[in-house]
Amino acid sequence: MLYVRAEQMEKMALEKQRLFPEQMISHLNETYPKRIEKQELDDAKLKAFVEESIARARTWGIESTSGIKEYLDCRLIFGFGFDLEDGCPWAAELLSNMELSGQEKAEGLAWHLVFDKDWAENPDG
Repeated sequence: MLYVRAEQMEKMALEKQRLFPEQMISHLNETYPKRIEKQELDDAKLKAFVEESIARARTWGIESTSGIKEYLDCRLIFGFGFDLEDGCPWAAELLSNMELSGQEKAEGLAWHLVFDKDWAENPDG
């Protein structure tokens, strides 16, 4: 039987946390190359965007990797300030709803990524 000590688990969690921003940069580069070019996000700016987005997602209670990915996608698609009051009203309402869990908020973001007709025809345009 294989045993994993608590310190090994902690080390693995830290490594996963360290690699996550790079994974999200790869995801955005692969999924939205035209949007990244349109926003003039070079490697350094994209890294800063991802790190800032991860922190902002967490302020809304979104902690899961899949939820943070949805948040990153929304920021790139709907605008960097989509979650602010003067951004997308639906997003500010959804994210500020204290009755929703972080996962429920992420699911709401995912819904808009799929069904928002303003960008659905050309999500990378």
